[in-house]
Amino acid sequence: MLESKDDIAKRLFLRDYNEIFKFPKYFEIETINACNARCLMCTVEAWNGSTKKIMSDAIWSKFVSNVKDYKSHIEKITLTRDGEPLLDKHIANRIRDLKEVGIKKVVITTNASLLNKDKALELLMSGLDEIMISLDGISKEVYEKIRVGLKFDKVMHNVLQFIGLRNSLKSTLSIKVRLIEQDENKNESQTWLSFWKDKLCGGGGRYSLYYAST
Repeated sequence: MLESKDDIAKRLFLRDYNEIFKFPKYFEIETINACNARCLMCTVEAWNGSTKKIMSDAIWSKFVSNVKDYKSHIEKITLTRDGEPLLDKHIANRIRDLKEVGIKKVVITTNASLLNKDKALELLMSGLDEIMISLDGISKEVYEKIRVGLKFDKVMHNVLQFIGLRNSLKSTLSIKVRLIEQDENKNESQTWLSFWKDKLCGGGGRYSLYYAST
């Protein structure tokens, strides 16, 4: 059964179906097409080529210029699609560019392997509204089996440090932690949930825990 125009508008959080033809309300855009992990559930090996592809400053400036006139219409811009956004050394500046032209909500998704203290502070000061952290295990053995190429201890340190910095700075940035449930980690999913709920609740900031299935 085909959806009605009203149903489509409701699903896309539009007031009216004709808003579809005005300008996109949601964007997913990558400033770098690369990743430093080879996760079991990812399609990274199917990407075209293996060379990092970084968006030029000229193209980025054109994108910002194109969206700024629609700042009241756009609901969210996510600077992630398939890769790792923190590989872009200028990601904090790009977030700041969008916030300075009035974009309401800017989001990234990261595996947090590069989220050291300096990068954490850059992001917290950039105006970033939401960060989704993909963390598919609560034990070293399970995590490193799924997130091939990353180190569990380093990532855990980065994430807990980031939460602490967010709380100490009284930032309104929303933190979401996501687990993609699969055969390798399903037996520890409840332990994962309890651990992160405890860590995220204490600071008074906004948080969410997400499950997804392969």
